[in-house]
Amino acid sequence: MVHYHYNNWMAVEKTGLTAARIVSKLGGDGYVNTPAYNAEVIAFLQNVHALCDSLPYILNLYFRVHDFSYRKIGWNKITLNLLEDAARETGEENLSTRLKEFSKNDLFIKLQDLVNCAKHKHLIPIFFHEGRAVFAKLDGKWLPSSLEVHQFLLRIDNELIPLVWAILRIAAERAFK
Repeated sequence: MVHYHYNNWMAVEKTGLTAARIVSKLGGDGYVNTPAYNAEVIAFLQNVHALCDSLPYILNLYFRVHDFSYRKIGWNKITLNLLEDAARETGEENLSTRLKEFSKNDLFIKLQDLVNCAKHKHLIPIFFHEGRAVFAKLDGKWLPSSLEVHQFLLRIDNELIPLVWAILRIAAERAFK
């Protein structure tokens, strides 16, 4: 499902930017008001966020550091420390290291910030600014940030998603031995 929205975004990217350029030339504020463009960007980010957030749950199925009724499994210190300890105790130092690195990954943290802001505070506007599409600042003031949409989505797809699969692959290899 993650790549469904990514592919849809790629299909509407040029149309959305063309619309933003026209609005900008006509004196508009550069807000990219192309529903298909914005929707696919946010949907892609939300799906990747869900994939990333599922990691602690999936690893808990393997290590069983929390009872299934425990409601706070996630990227918090308690769960992360328990999962890292369980990985080390079972000789999976690589998995423990990867988990710690992933939880501190700048790209993952920025993804969390964007999606949680869109989910709990307000939608994140996208602007056409200085020749490129950028996300708005997360302060709710509708001003362009320096975070470029195209580059961010490419990095998520090329860097972050493969990290998730690598962690799952490590756990799966050990679990099915």
